[in-house]
Amino acid sequence: MNKLNIGIIGTGNFARKVHFSVLTERDDVNLAAICDVNQERLDRMFGQYQIGEKFSDYKEMIEKIPLDAVFVVTPPPVTANIALYCLLQGLNTFIEKPPGTKLEETEKLAQAAKDKRCKTMVGFNRRFCPLVRKAKEMVEKRGQIVQCLVSFHKPAVYGDDLVWDIIHVVDVLRYLCGEPQRLFSKISQFYGDENNSFNSVIEFENNCVGILSCYRSSGTRYERFEIHGRNIAAYIRPPLYAQVYEGNQCILLEESKIATFHHAYGYFDEVSHFIEGIKQDKEIEENNISEALKTMQLVYAIKEFQNKGLTEISKVPVNSLK
Repeated sequence: MNKLNIGIIGTGNFARKVHFSVLTERDDVNLAAICDVNQERLDRMFGQYQIGEKFSDYKEMIEKIPLDAVFVVTPPPVTANIALYCLLQGLNTFIEKPPGTKLEETEKLAQAAKDKRCKTMVGFNRRFCPLVRKAKEMVEKRGQIVQCLVSFHKPAVYGDDLVWDIIHVVDVLRYLCGEPQRLFSKISQFYGDENNSFNSVIEFENNCVGILSCYRSSGTRYERFEIHGRNIAAYIRPPLYAQVYEGNQCILLEESKIATFHHAYGYFDEVSHFIEGIKQDKEIEENNISEALKTMQLVYAIKEFQNKGLTEISKVPVNSLK
């Protein structure tokens, strides 16, 4: 079997917990090279896995090692520049969320991928979570999804939280509801001078309504999705369990019995989607950079509504915000 040569840029905790675990589980990839500016981390991961080469300069790695794809798993402030360089070299690129810290950065990535005909993917794993996909399928069997709620609370703010982290569940709303057309949003500060309360009501083109509720000075980390359709509702606590109600009867989708975190939370399936697209030389439809740009545009529409100080739902040009 011809294996794909993969390079990983960034060897921090998230890369270790997710991407190294996923990639080393597949027998059709070869970890040809890894890169990190932190020498201790780099040496530790190099010693733990069978890896061809290690580098502290990602440009040197790309120049010296023939790669089929690269994974950029770095802190948000530096991700876009590194990913852009990879794309401009013609490399298929997996980018951990967010795909840039500004909308303009994501637009540049999408344009570079188009110009260089690179296969791309952005790490929005929730839509690949087996429980989410199963619950969505069950609701849609009865008809259109008409209302969704996503909640994602944490005890503390993480950078530009809406863009850096909450974007995960904004993407879930797009996955469940479609494309947005109008919204109302309210972003607030409580007990400090950082934005920590993020709420939005979004109307989608199919008239589905999506509700975003995220608070970042909460008592604990808590994530929950609701999907409502024709006499059916799904309540999901990813990656743990989902309850689906039909006619007041509860159908419990078993608590996730998938042994590993990266399987249960959708990481394995999203990476496999990317790898298979490269192997089969086909378009990667879900979570490619152009699709991720639409999620980024919705995030910025939520911010733009707040910045303009609007007081009622109004048309938001989510596809043309700058």
